[in-house]
Amino acid sequence: MAVPCDRLFGDLVPRDERKVDPAKRAMVPDGEPRSAPGRAFALLNNLATMDRDTYLRSLPRAYRASAALILDGEGRILMVQPTYKRHAEPPGGVVEAGETPAQACVRECREELGVDVEVTQLLAVDHQTKPEPAGDSSMFVYGVAFTDPDAEFTLPPRELSSWRYVPHDELGQVTRPRIAARLAAAWQAAQDGGVAEIGAS
Repeated sequence: MAVPCDRLFGDLVPRDERKVDPAKRAMVPDGEPRSAPGRAFALLNNLATMDRDTYLRSLPRAYRASAALILDGEGRILMVQPTYKRHAEPPGGVVEAGETPAQACVRECREELGVDVEVTQLLAVDHQTKPEPAGDSSMFVYGVAFTDPDAEFTLPPRELSSWRYVPHDELGQVTRPRIAARLAAAWQAAQDGGVAEIGAS
């Protein structure tokens, strides 16, 4: 099914070129016809024949990841130590196809800690823009509650070697600066309410 050009681009396809925003007009390469009454610009005419799957494949790609902010009675943050990394991280991982970030958080806690949790609130979202191959990403941090308060952690030995609770103001000593800032913002949001958004400007 072809994607109608006017649905994709709206006022990019006017009858009068003088009504086109200069920034949008610049999208059309030099030398291409820039106006044709009742028709799209030449560039957009090509896009109008693009089927939906091709159009979707042309969109920018970004990956998502989720982490759990788990606090002990003293407000310290649970960190786990991956066997393949030098720095510690909160329980979490990449959001897989077919699941939401919240579902990924629950799954990762089960896989990494051997416990079941319920997501209680979204605490922080961290947007990052990096050149390929890393690309753009969004990291979600959720507050969670144990479904069984007496459950004990069981780590996958090949993936994680240990766990510990770390004061929020000492995160920089055990993990990367970006992760420390993300978790500190989530910790503060848990105290104040609301959601911290990082890297949005």
